[in-house]
Amino acid sequence: MKLSFPKNLFKTATLFFSLLLLTSCAQLFTIVPSGNINEEVKFEFYKKDNNDETVELKVESVILERRIFNIWRQIWILWEKENSKPASLKNINYGETPAGLVEIIKPKKIKVGSSYRVSVSGTHLSGETAYGIEVFHLNEDGEVIIAKGGGGVIISERR
Repeated sequence: MKLSFPKNLFKTATLFFSLLLLTSCAQLFTIVPSGNINEEVKFEFYKKDNNDETVELKVESVILERRIFNIWRQIWILWEKENSKPASLKNINYGETPAGLVEIIKPKKIKVGSSYRVSVSGTHLSGETAYGIEVFHLNEDGEVIIAKGGGGVIISERR
């Protein structure tokens, strides 16, 4: 019996994080996208049970995907740099690479009218595994609008 594996590392990584979320005791946190494409798009991290309190994470990966014809395509990936300590962050700006992370896919231009999904994994400062995911859209003015529902993904409670 021949086993076949995805040839694309990023598809494998996405599958891994999905399985990690479903099979582990990861502590979820809320990602709140904000801003607009004419200035900056920022992803802030909040405690899942307290949406007014930011959470600091040692970020190990960031994946941003754009929905194209009902398929999510990766347009930006940051990954933990080998043999380095992840940066402790409360937020991350699209296109910026914090210390301790390396850019695997350079950021592509984000577009008005498109849908995006951001996922971040890492650890809380307490050492617990952390995972967050959010879907958002860019309206005709280029402003970030958080999705109100969405295709089997976890949608944050912060609105």
